[in-house]
Amino acid sequence: MDVRKIQSIAGSSYSVSLPKDWVKKRGLKEGKTLAIYENHDGSLTLDSNSEKMNVAEEMTIKVEDFKESLECVLLSVYYLGVERINIISSKEFTREIRAAIRGSLDKMSGTEISYEDEKKVTLSILLDKNKINVHQILYRIILLLDSELSSISNGKVDLKEAEFSEREIDRLYNLLRRIINVSLRESQILQSSQIKKVVNIPAYSLISRKFENIGDIL
Repeated sequence: MDVRKIQSIAGSSYSVSLPKDWVKKRGLKEGKTLAIYENHDGSLTLDSNSEKMNVAEEMTIKVEDFKESLECVLLSVYYLGVERINIISSKEFTREIRAAIRGSLDKMSGTEISYEDEKKVTLSILLDKNKINVHQILYRIILLLDSELSSISNGKVDLKEAEFSEREIDRLYNLLRRIINVSLRESQILQSSQIKKVVNIPAYSLISRKFENIGDIL
């Protein structure tokens, strides 16, 4: 453990020097910015990748490469945290391809078509990642599961309601996957999502997957 003293600067702010070895290992230099986040237990987290956090991620997918699995590929890219997805084709989109793209939208919270022509569709994810609470999403999934279980135990199953619940659980699960994955590389999302420690991420991932499985079984 390295102990450092807090220094007063002109009586208006405070500073703590950084360990030289830590700075060198991360290739930091004078003038580099660091992001500082307060954790739930009062401790602080330093992030040396703060300059990369605000870069809008964009990816292009060629339809010809994923004709049979386009929807799965779009969901995978969504999980990664990409904010703009360009879907392009060398030929005019078929009706089936457009249907697959629109079908994916129902499973990707906060996603809209921001551009469309004969050979290109752009999906933009408009979610504010800093305002998504994973506990709230899990709670909403629990309410849906509880409702389905009650219907089954009472012998009053409404198929339309059951189908709606399954689609909603899938949508919320996909949103959880996205936020959990982004939390692995962005400290600010880890804090705002209410995941208290990075070591808890695998547990959240497993719990959300189990809930989604229960929804499918019901």
